[in-house]
Amino acid sequence: MAITVDNSIARVSSDGGASAAVGPFNATSGQLILATAQLDQNAQPYVAATISNDGAALTWTNIVNAGGADTGSVACWYTHLTADRSALTVTVTRGDANGDSPSLKIYLLSGHDTVDILGASTTAASTTENLTSASITPETSGTGFGVGTDWTQSGLPTSSDLTNVSTFDTAGDISGISGYKALTAAVGATANFNAAGTPAPGNWRYGWFEIRVAGAAGPSAGLRTFALTGCGL
Repeated sequence: MAITVDNSIARVSSDGGASAAVGPFNATSGQLILATAQLDQNAQPYVAATISNDGAALTWTNIVNAGGADTGSVACWYTHLTADRSALTVTVTRGDANGDSPSLKIYLLSGHDTVDILGASTTAASTTENLTSASITPETSGTGFGVGTDWTQSGLPTSSDLTNVSTFDTAGDISGISGYKALTAAVGATANFNAAGTPAPGNWRYGWFEIRVAGAAGPSAGLRTFALTGCGL
């Protein structure tokens, strides 16, 4: 069984705003809602962005929430639905006034592990313009998601290996990209984030993580360690 991804829900970016809201959209019981967000970050300390939804509150699990002065930030969450939701709106909000211009992309997944959802993961900052992320070793043949913020705001980023990429370019603030690709269990995998133009140097903040496929064994969530590298905290 493979994970299927519905990436048809449009990205919303809020130039200079404190929050960005995506919706309304419909999601069915058994689906995973994956929310990926990028924000501008102009000063320390980084205060974590938050996520919310209208109607009955869903239980959101944070995957990554990292940022630093003049590097932008990346924040991602998931929630597994146990009932259908119609006309749902999801909102990401900056942690404090040092962050702004959030951009939010929502994915709907099926075929994922419903108990042990998050697999291998890493997050880091880098000044490499054409960046290859740190490698993760997937626990399953699931799906890898890459989410990157380019603080140089040099145009729409690209990727040499992520598919179905969603990009944005908020003038005077940040650019960003998100996308995904199939993984093979136990085979190291990286993600490529390529800044537009030649900013020299780039200024990336990224998250790269695995959503586990259903039916695969693996370590319990309580034993898993999230790798934090160069977070500028």
